[in-house]
Amino acid sequence: MELEDKYFVLKYEDIETILTTEEQAQLFRMARMIRFIRIERGKKDNKYVVINQDEPYFPEVLKLMEEAEQAPTRAEDTAQRRSQGAKDGWEIRRAKQAKNEEAHHHSAE
Repeated sequence: MELEDKYFVLKYEDIETILTTEEQAQLFRMARMIRFIRIERGKKDNKYVVINQDEPYFPEVLKLMEEAEQAPTRAEDTAQRRSQGAKDGWEIRRAKQAKNEEAHHHSAE
């Protein structure tokens, strides 16, 4: 999975200690505006969990995320294999049945 800078994340503690009260108000007004416009445009009001890449557990979490993203593809492949297996099984049973009927027909003569 290729990581990309897709989100803009700020720590509340940094906002409170670095920005002035007026700057904080401006930042939060802009964030609310973006949120409301997204909702007006029919987009979901998503909530996110942020994981610092410096954390020792980050590689494990990333691996779980990759596996979860690939799960629908694997499930679809499994469904197709099961469907094909059932079809193949039906065709094999049908061929055996035809062979048995033919053998039974020849033995009756």
